[in-house]
Amino acid sequence: MKTFNTIALILGTITASAVAQDLRTVNGKTVDLGPVHEWLTTVPRLKSERPMPHWKVLHLVEFKRQLVGGDVFTVRTEDGQVTELLIVHLEPAIRAPFVGFAQLKAAIAALKPQIHAEEDQLAGSGPSSSRYLNWRRQQVMNQLQADRRALSRLVESEKEAAREARQNDAFGFLAMSINRTYAGLPIWDCGQKK
Repeated sequence: MKTFNTIALILGTITASAVAQDLRTVNGKTVDLGPVHEWLTTVPRLKSERPMPHWKVLHLVEFKRQLVGGDVFTVRTEDGQVTELLIVHLEPAIRAPFVGFAQLKAAIAALKPQIHAEEDQLAGSGPSSSRYLNWRRQQVMNQLQADRRALSRLVESEKEAAREARQNDAFGFLAMSINRTYAGLPIWDCGQKK
C-alpha cells in the first residue's frame, strides 16, 4: 500500500508540473511561462519577485484589422492603459470571438443604410395603377422585411459574440513586446505554443 501511495504521489506531482508548463517559442527560443502563470494566480504577489517581468497580461478590447502576419487590436494593459498594438501569434480561441464581433458590426453597418434606402423608396411611392409599379413596391417591401429580420438576427449575434469575447478575455493573455514597430504600431508577441 505504501508503494502505491508513493507512485500515486509521484504521478500526481508529474501531472501537476505538466499542467503548469506553458511552453512558447519566441524568436526561435523556447520559454516556459508556467512560473508567470503561477505568480499571477498566487494571492500574496507582492512578497515575491515576478518571474519574466517583460511578459505582460493584455486584455483585448477591439479587433481593428489584420496586418502583416498579425492583428491590430485595441488592448488594455496591466496598468489600465488602452492602446493599439500589433499582436502576433495570438491563440485562435482568443482571437476568433473578437474578429467575429468586428465582422458582425461591419455587416450591421452595411445593412442599416440599405434599410433606410428601402424605407425612403417606399415612402416616395404609394399604390399605383401600374401593375409593374405595384409589383416593384411589393418587392421592395418584402426586401425591407427580410433586411429588418436579418438586422435583428445580426444584432442578437453581435450581443452573443460580445458576451463570448468578454468571457474568453476574462483572464487576459500573456505577451511580450519585441521592441519593434510596424506602421507606427508596437509589435507584441504571444509566442507560438508548443
